Amino acid sequence: KKDISNYQQDKINMVLLDISNFSLINDNYGEKNGDLFLKEFSIFLNKIEEDFDKANIYRFRGDKFIILR
Repeated sequence: KKDISNYQQDKINMVLLDISNFSLINDNYGEKNGDLFLKEFSIFLNKIEEDFDKANIYRFRGDKFIILR
């Protein structure tokens, strides 16, 4: 049996971002513009990441992103 009395409890924060109705961007403006939108959104998220200590941003399926800290 392991002694776990000295283990620290680390907190993990997770934010799931889902771009609502993203398919409308692809439908109305084309997939190239949809891709451009996702790239610009990623740049925006990376700027936000700088405000969070040790945060990591992941793209999770199409129009969904996860921020872990």
